[in-house]
Amino acid sequence: MKRFQAHWLKCMTAASAALGVLMVSTASQAAILTTADFEVVVEIKDSSNAGIDTVRGVLGDGQVETELIETPPNHPFPKAGASGLASETGRTKVFAGSGAQVGEYAAVAFWEGTYTKTSTNDIFKFTITPGTLLLGDGGAVGGVLRANWELSIKLDGVSKFQSAAQIGGRGGTAADHTFRLEGEQGTRLNGAMFSTPVIVVPDVGAFVQEASYNTASHTDFIDLSAINVGDPFTIEYIVATFSKGLGGETIAYGHIGDPFSVGGGFSGEVVEIPEPAAGLLLVLGVMACGRRRRVALRRSSCH
Repeated sequence: MKRFQAHWLKCMTAASAALGVLMVSTASQAAILTTADFEVVVEIKDSSNAGIDTVRGVLGDGQVETELIETPPNHPFPKAGASGLASETGRTKVFAGSGAQVGEYAAVAFWEGTYTKTSTNDIFKFTITPGTLLLGDGGAVGGVLRANWELSIKLDGVSKFQSAAQIGGRGGTAADHTFRLEGEQGTRLNGAMFSTPVIVVPDVGAFVQEASYNTASHTDFIDLSAINVGDPFTIEYIVATFSKGLGGETIAYGHIGDPFSVGGGFSGEVVEIPEPAAGLLLVLGVMACGRRRRVALRRSSCH
């Protein structure tokens, strides 16, 4: 059992199982953030405890965070419970994981910011770094494990982006497990792939049936051209994750923002696209400098 637990701790730490720290920042000469409201809600329902906690913040508060964690810090499994963070700049981080516990865990972060548009070329650009949803069963418990996450973004109350995925099923043996991709909604992120590998624990020979949903880096944007310069606009989003565990030698994790701080994330900012004419002048200027340098070299070689 200890070897199995150590294997899981190593796998989870090395996996960088992150899917999304969402950050909104104001670039030079881009839209100005004038107000921000944010909230984090975490909830657990397991065999030993049940609870819910909510924290809120506004522009000027910096950031808020909360957690409901069940597993003691020195437990051989990674933490069981839920945690979340949200900041005035738009950074969010949520985690829900079962560890060795039986129960359901959820974390949701809400963020809403009002901007004043300052340029006709402002856009909202965001990037989701590679991430993973993960399930595992090394004891053939037979019940259903589940993990999911969801990202959604609205502009002035109108949905502009959504991406969600859920994996689940029973562990069992390599031949009779029912792990599967139970659904995807909205935008399918770059490189999204579901797999069910069997991992053999070194020196023990016992298998661990895994199910994982992996994505590659994904960049997208929200068009702000319908907003007039000088007018306010609001961007709001929800970042959520959920997991259901069965205890024993099973594990279920959902991450948006790496709970182990290994890396990964979901970031975005309001940026200004350079004018095409300015970009062309820059290219021509570089070409002209290069030509002058070549002419100067030729003249010096003649002497």
